[in-house]
Amino acid sequence: MLSSTDRHRTRFPIRDEEVQALSGPYDEEPIGDPRSAVLGQAFAHGVATRARALLHLPTGVPAGSAVICIDVPTVTELAEELGVTTEAMLARVLVHEGSHVLRGHIDGGGVTHGYIREGDAQSDAWQLLTDLLATDEHASLARDARVAQVRLAARQPPAYRRFGAGAPDTGRWMEDAPSPNVWVVRPSRAVLVLAQYEIVEVPVLLSGRAGRPRTGDRVVLADREFAVGEWVVMATSPASHASHPRDVRTVARVESEVCPGGQPPQWLWLHLRRTREAVAAAAVPDSMLDMHDDLTAMSRTNAVDAWADADKQPLAEATAELVARAKADHARGIADVVETMKAAGVEVPPGLDGPRDPLRD
Repeated sequence: MLSSTDRHRTRFPIRDEEVQALSGPYDEEPIGDPRSAVLGQAFAHGVATRARALLHLPTGVPAGSAVICIDVPTVTELAEELGVTTEAMLARVLVHEGSHVLRGHIDGGGVTHGYIREGDAQSDAWQLLTDLLATDEHASLARDARVAQVRLAARQPPAYRRFGAGAPDTGRWMEDAPSPNVWVVRPSRAVLVLAQYEIVEVPVLLSGRAGRPRTGDRVVLADREFAVGEWVVMATSPASHASHPRDVRTVARVESEVCPGGQPPQWLWLHLRRTREAVAAAAVPDSMLDMHDDLTAMSRTNAVDAWADADKQPLAEATAELVARAKADHARGIADVVETMKAAGVEVPPGLDGPRDPLRD
């Protein structure tokens, strides 16, 4: 429900007890006078509630139905002040208020829904906008909406700061909006295997001169045969969450080779989501990657250029071709081993000459 500022404030006057409930037990910062227009603008420009006669909604809105009411002039004004588009600000409001509806917070009839529930809605909005970074059609809007959420939280009561705004990737957004970079990364596991999954975790070896991938950046995974992109960095962490054995072994081996007994190198674990539009291409040449053995942290510019200029094909087609080729190579290799064993009079173990799965092996 879109309305003017006067109509919105008439429908939803801010009560002192509601405002005070937006501060937690350990928050010492005073919230301010709830009658202040500036304070009200910061968090009451969108309200999720149930339709009822007191709101004087337009004819045709069924009583008791879920409604989201938005103060359009205030949303537009805030967008301009925060340096984002009106569409991005509106998207942030809608996903926050939509969370209240889906979580069943709207039955109380208030303008706000309390410290915990407002924090939950902020976290939900942040997660949804992060997920949308992996979609080409919504990535730009989601990126700007996340910037709006970070910048607006600085003006809001403490309940609205309970989300990922304190992460290293977002602290700089108060001044500079994020501009996504593209990285070419060589993972420790085969890209053909990783391409089977929508979400993967890969370690990268950080280099001071190359910078580091950040949430929202795009990644191309490449090995000596195959490259797949793009993936979106959904989160980063200094330690692994999945602890895949191959990744753990590779990290340990690299650390022992780079600095035996000394200061270990710095790692960053990337949590990646494959975009729906992901495609495949021939591998980016080794000469275009900063590598340590099988693990690369950062791309050089010409690696990104090589990916941009590569002859790409749909991921499903490329994967099917590579799987077929791998199975054929695997079968030939097994056949050669079996033939050699038989010629030498060695007993062939049961099942060795049967069909096998090269990806599993």
